[in-house]
Amino acid sequence: MKYEIPQMLKQGDGCIVNTASVSGHKGFAEIGPYSTSKHAVLGLTKVAALEYAKDNIRITSISPGGLDTPMVRRVREQRGMSFENACYR
Repeated sequence: MKYEIPQMLKQGDGCIVNTASVSGHKGFAEIGPYSTSKHAVLGLTKVAALEYAKDNIRITSISPGGLDTPMVRRVREQRGMSFENACYR
C-alpha cells in the first residue's frame, strides 16, 4: 500500500486487496506471532479503507483458511495434531 496508494491518488481511483487469514479473525494456539500479524493486516485494511474512500480508492482483504500442505503436515506431525485441530482450534 506504501507504493500503491500514491499512484492511485495520482490516477484518481484504484482498488487494493490485502491478504489476511482466518487466523486474523480468530486466534489460534501456538501461532501467536502469525495470528497477530494477520490481525494487523485486517486493522490496517479497515483504517486505510476509511481514510481513502473519499479518494475513490477501495481497500479490502481476503482471509483464506487452512490448507493441508506439506508444510502444515510437518508442523502438525511435530505437534501431534490432526489437520482439523491444527486449523480450527
